[in-house]
This record gives sequence, C-alpha cells and structure tokens, in this order.
Amino acid sequence: KGYGPTELSSGFYEGLKRDYFRDPSSFAVDGKSRSFDELTSINGEHIAQAAKDLLEKAGVKSCPVMIPEILAVLPEVRLELVGPGIAGETESSIVLSGGGGAWVVNVPAGVVSKPHGRFMIAKAIGRVILDPDFPLSESSELVDARSNHFAAALLMPYDLFAVAMRELDDTRDIVAQLAEAFWMSRSTVNIRLKSLMIHMK
Repeated sequence: KGYGPTELSSGFYEGLKRDYFRDPSSFAVDGKSRSFDELTSINGEHIAQAAKDLLEKAGVKSCPVMIPEILAVLPEVRLELVGPGIAGETESSIVLSGGGGAWVVNVPAGVVSKPHGRFMIAKAIGRVILDPDFPLSESSELVDARSNHFAAALLMPYDLFAVAMRELDDTRDIVAQLAEAFWMSRSTVNIRLKSLMIHMK
C-alpha cells in the first residue's frame, strides 16, 4: 500500500501518442514544441537527484526520513493538520492546495505519521518540486508516476537503503526490518527493494 505506479500504463501511453501525432502543436509550452519523448519522460535519474538534493539540503543522514525536516527547508510548502484524527480518516484524505510558491498539504491528524500517510505527503512534495505548473484540478498519469517515484526516492533513498541493508539481521525478515527502519509499509519497501535491485544489476 502506498507505492503507486512509476511508469505509464500502455493505454495512457498509446492514447497520448495518438493525440500527439495528430497535433503536436497542442502540446507546446510557451510556444516551444516538445518531442514525444520529452512529453512522456518520467526521467527517474532526474527525479532521484531532486530527492537527493532535498535530503542534502535538509541534512538528512539517517533513516527514517522525517517529513518535518524536509518541510523545514521548503518554506513554500506548509503542512496543515486537519481534524482530531477521528476514525475513518484515510490517507486519501490528504489534499494539496495552493500554488505560485505557497502550497498547503492538508493532512488528517490521524494519518500524518502512518506509513501510507508519510508516502502521500512526500508525493505531494514531489508534485510541488517536479510539476509546480501542472493544474491541481487536473489528473495526469505522468505527473502521478513522477510524484510516486519522487516519494520513494525521498523516503527510501538509495544511499540510506544501502546502509540499512548492510545492518540487517539475516536471521529476521529482511522486508520487515527495512519497513521498521524507514517507517514504511512492507509492500512499499518490497517494491522499492525490487526497483533498487534492478538498478544495481
């Protein structure tokens, strides 16, 4: 739970491709045309670097990555707790609002420190950093995939993941230990672990 897709679905990709090649000029930004590859690029290396830069700016050197430390170096993003944390509030209640250098992440008090809640907050931060000009009222599979990729890289960065892996007790469940170390769900850690292992090959 909490780790959304970091790639475009084939249906979205093919639909976008069809629309692009019918009228490439409709995808221009500020009169500047973009190639189809630019339009559909998630650019994982750029996203991982953006997360790494933010972690360095915040002085994060150990896990778990604490959201308040990240927000302390992002004056344009404010976390606002909503309600007393009543039963029934879910991570999907997290809402990003604002724009133009003044963003608010509204979070139910009951989910702010839960694994999926942490991921959704990091995802909102990713949206602000990576795609600040994309309208909040619109949804985009590309923006969503980029934000998911950012959240994973921010909360479970490669360097800290490597350190945590070296410190594991091999007599205990590896995924459970990593989930505990990073304050993330087992399924989120499992997906991140697989993703990092692919890149290490």
